[in-house]
Amino acid sequence: PFFLKNCIVWGTANSIGINAGGSLSVGNSTVMGGLPVGATNLGGNLTTNPLFVNAADADGADNIFGTSDDGLHLQVCSPAANSGSNTFIPSGLTTDFANNPRIYNSGTVDMGAYELQTTSPIPAVFAMTGGGSYCTGGAGVAIGLSNSETGVTYQLKNGAADVGSPVSGTT
Repeated sequence: PFFLKNCIVWGTANSIGINAGGSLSVGNSTVMGGLPVGATNLGGNLTTNPLFVNAADADGADNIFGTSDDGLHLQVCSPAANSGSNTFIPSGLTTDFANNPRIYNSGTVDMGAYELQTTSPIPAVFAMTGGGSYCTGGAGVAIGLSNSETGVTYQLKNGAADVGSPVSGTT
């Protein structure tokens, strides 16, 4: 049997396969394209982009894996942060691939080899001002943010794509 626990398998176009007579169990892992046919789902799995710092440069600028500049560290807003399962951590394993504490911040391990070593920001809720209806091809609708921070520019996103122009904070 083969197990994937607290892992990230991304950028592979789901090249995970199960050989005849083999078995695969997956738990609290991010798998691009989802679990392969025949895999046992142990729960807690994701199929969303794990948001690596820079997947194109996995070993970072120093070209050495296991260091602080590695591109496979998670971004603060990663869905894989604090989404692992502490019960899947092997006994005696206390550090991540970069020799940082394996559990940091929330008390819950991250998915993947690198533990995020920063505090995740608390999502902010702002009241939208302006509004109205919008139709495809129309001129759009002006909006603003009340109770937002001055000196900060906010950008509405649809996935990774910017929508509209940046908006400056108001208070």
